[in-house]
Amino acid sequence: RAFGVQARALEQIERSAEPLRLVPFFADRAGTVTELNLRLGTYVQRGMLLARIQDYSTVWLMVSVPEKDMQLLSQSTSAVVSFPSLPGRSVSARVDHVYPTIDVRTRTGQVRLVIDNPDGLIRPGSYADVTFEVDARRRLAVPSEAVLATGAGSFIVVSTGRGRFEPRRIEPGMSAGRWTEVRGGVAAGEQVVVSGQFLLDSESALRESFRRLERLQLPLSLLDPSEQEMAMIDHLVDAALYLHEALVDGYDIDPKFLDPAISTRDLLWPRYQGTRLAHVLDDSVSALRQAQLSRSDSELRRALAALVEALQPWVLTGDPEHYRARKLALFRTLDGERLWLQLEGRSLNPYDDGEAQPIDWPATAAPGAATSNPPA
Repeated sequence: RAFGVQARALEQIERSAEPLRLVPFFADRAGTVTELNLRLGTYVQRGMLLARIQDYSTVWLMVSVPEKDMQLLSQSTSAVVSFPSLPGRSVSARVDHVYPTIDVRTRTGQVRLVIDNPDGLIRPGSYADVTFEVDARRRLAVPSEAVLATGAGSFIVVSTGRGRFEPRRIEPGMSAGRWTEVRGGVAAGEQVVVSGQFLLDSESALRESFRRLERLQLPLSLLDPSEQEMAMIDHLVDAALYLHEALVDGYDIDPKFLDPAISTRDLLWPRYQGTRLAHVLDDSVSALRQAQLSRSDSELRRALAALVEALQPWVLTGDPEHYRARKLALFRTLDGERLWLQLEGRSLNPYDDGEAQPIDWPATAAPGAATSNPPA
């Protein structure tokens, strides 16, 4: 026994009552031989590893978990494990150990699960998908492929209707399967883009896409049009004054008088395409074309309401001091549904004889100021 002979070998010597020329060594546990360093004639040295035997009836599963999700896991947290190599098979497990460190390269932590493997079908080195059962409350989530990660943060692209889209900065939370929790930036029921021109697999193209999206987010007050461009934009405002005067004084408009304002869109488009002003231009031109086709006062009133609604973000947040200096006034009907522009003075309601509420010009154009009609 002092020479390391196992008890089973000593029992064999006692039974035979004869010395053994070959001393047997027995495995002390059942398992699978995974490494064998012996061949016929091999010379064995002290401390040499002869064979490795492993028991696969129970296996460890090492799981990499994003750093932000590690706080949600603890010992005995339940999990469901599935294996791509074993379709249709899933097993329940619990966290056996949570490692205390984070990999500085991958920003992930490690947790260990212990899984029963009586039939040996789960092989070491296999991949597995793990779903942890933590804090099972309802959460706002979007498809994971809708989340765009950039150097400036995480974004999603939200459809605002009429073919328009708006980038939203979000704080992603937990991920489970094909869904990612979203903390702020989007409301339940809104539509998000999961494919198309915004979801590009090229990093350089993604950066270019977000340069365009960031330009779209630039407040109107920071666009700084030239004096000539400002005069072009004023054609749209003058058109709104013209429609208002026609309705108040009771005369028919000349559709050709609106052509200069309509041409403004094409003249300004090369510089302002992809900005918030582009939506003001598009919607204003659409309202002016509606006015040109109007055949009754009611149709002209609808066109005026649409035109001033389109212009409202620009006149209130683009350069309100300019329109204050022009001695213009913005009014809203008491029901809050329709707007109009006119010269300063007593309100002249073009929609009916009802009273109106004046809208004060902001003292300054605060960047990012909210309006009642935020453009996409």
